[in-house]
Amino acid sequence: MVGVVALVVAAVMTIPFLLSLPLSVLVGVSGGTMVELVGFPVAAAVGGVAFAVPFLFVLFKLWFAPEACVIGRYGPLEAVWVSWEITTNYRGTFVLVTVITLGSAVGFHVPSVLPAIGPGLTAMAPVLGTVSSSVGELLSIVWASAYAHVYVQGVAT
Repeated sequence: MVGVVALVVAAVMTIPFLLSLPLSVLVGVSGGTMVELVGFPVAAAVGGVAFAVPFLFVLFKLWFAPEACVIGRYGPLEAVWVSWEITTNYRGTFVLVTVITLGSAVGFHVPSVLPAIGPGLTAMAPVLGTVSSSVGELLSIVWASAYAHVYVQGVAT
């Protein structure tokens, strides 16, 4: 398990850095900072996307590596390979799991955001909190079930 965690952390941090390195070199060669060249919003967006997209891609591809190591009893490299294959073969189901996860995360934050939008919603904060936590817990159960289904389906077939 320690080997899998080390491989996942190394891949998730190294690959995005290496992919965004040409952008950093380009900015360094240009003689000024990127903010001076294009402005802060564009620099933040380009820098964020250049690192975040590969980061999230690698993170999602290695999502099942710990489970493959513990449940499937694969070694570190085999666990990474199994995770990569599962997320490649079952893209649609994996996207569904991701959407359910995002819905669960948003559900937990709704009660804190809605009262700030309008004063009429302040009185509804306790009700919204209860409904949101119930929906969040339900989505967590659905997420865990779908996640387990994708893993078992990917390993069994």
